[in-house]
Amino acid sequence: MTAQIFQIFYHPSQFDSLDPNFIPYDNTANPRPEWCEYYIFRKEFFKGTCAENITGFLSWKFHDKTGVSGTQCLDWIKKKPGHDVYFINPYAQFLRRKSYKSVWHHGEQCHPGLTPIAQDLMNRAGYDIDLAALIMDQSQTAFCNYWVGTPAFWKRYIDFCEPIYQLIEDDLSKGKNQKLWQPADPSGCCYIPYIFERLFSTLLCADENISSCGMLIDKRRQRPLAKTIFGDISKTLRKIRARISRR
Repeated sequence: MTAQIFQIFYHPSQFDSLDPNFIPYDNTANPRPEWCEYYIFRKEFFKGTCAENITGFLSWKFHDKTGVSGTQCLDWIKKKPGHDVYFINPYAQFLRRKSYKSVWHHGEQCHPGLTPIAQDLMNRAGYDIDLAALIMDQSQTAFCNYWVGTPAFWKRYIDFCEPIYQLIEDDLSKGKNQKLWQPADPSGCCYIPYIFERLFSTLLCADENISSCGMLIDKRRQRPLAKTIFGDISKTLRKIRARISRR
């Protein structure tokens, strides 16, 4: 199965930073910045983009965060056939040093109140998963949505995320659950992208039938977690606060 990896850019000035071995993905319009990559994930999934090949959508800062080139990424996938999903976590060493037991444990430290908000959504969606109790190892832990999946994995992932997406969209349309729009950290970003970023690892932990393959990154390549996460999305999500003020 062939791998097709798109690289998202949000501004024309970012185009020169794209890897020539990835496919440029123009998201300069960025109509739903509060959803970050998930807006693209579901849009392309329902268009059928993920139906035939191993597919991924990485940010324009992929190499800056991981130190991995497009060629290295594609070669790695080719040499590790047979898995449902492949992911690269640029912060594995950091998380191990800090002894975080899961992405939710980390999230609660960086975005206080994240886990109860997400747990309420999980409960309402009918999932019997205790987020605070989850324990994840490196084979289940990923950040930045740096993953590439088979058509079967994409269906499993969207099936898992869509009930939560629909709940949030319904709440927002009715003016409910305003906590989702509150700042989740000093950057001013709301809780939505931090919740959805963690659903990937939650799915891997909840479904043992998924075969995942994670790339181990040399610790010298890794970037400071808080600095890169806050720096990358705070600028993009400033639009959210403007939208909130107009509601």
